[in-house]
Amino acid sequence: MQQTIRTGLLLIPILIWTASPTVAAPLVPPQQTSAPTLQQCPKELTKLIERMLPDLPSYINRVRTRAGITKSYAVLAAQPEFEPLPLSLNPSLSIPQTTQQVFFTTLIRRYDRDRMTYLQEYHWIFLIQTPQDWRFVMMYSTLGPYPAAQRPTSPPRNSSDGSVAQAIQDWLADCQTGLLPQPPAPRKTHPLQRKM
Repeated sequence: MQQTIRTGLLLIPILIWTASPTVAAPLVPPQQTSAPTLQQCPKELTKLIERMLPDLPSYINRVRTRAGITKSYAVLAAQPEFEPLPLSLNPSLSIPQTTQQVFFTTLIRRYDRDRMTYLQEYHWIFLIQTPQDWRFVMMYSTLGPYPAAQRPTSPPRNSSDGSVAQAIQDWLADCQTGLLPQPPAPRKTHPLQRKM
């Protein structure tokens, strides 16, 4: 009896196949001909920063979410400047002379009870290029109102352990491994204002 059932089950697909000659063959997933191409991390500093800044707000927000920071969000990172300041102006900075300096601004949206405000953060980062990749060295940041006003910004602080610094390091690691997201489409948002 069991033999008859097994034989009958084996014949069902054959009967269906022969009874329906117009049915296409079972779909087989297409074979991948080659591995997906990884995006190459830019070697030039200006191209590296221009590629990083559109991605940076989402990286910052992920770092802050993991840290339990839920009342402020990065909205925009922009205005890169590459003209370095002489390190001799601040002898306390023990930074190799081969480091590259970049300045940029982030726009932060903050929620306080029933009020929403915007702030601008000004960042001064130091990067160093190795034969393999770019490495984060340190960062200083200051905070100011948005729109920029006559009120002074906060005193510069070493923000090398902050969420923006961690986001930069995460982005550099993804850049080196070729795992960057596709560049986001340009969007209209608050224009950042340079500090006078």
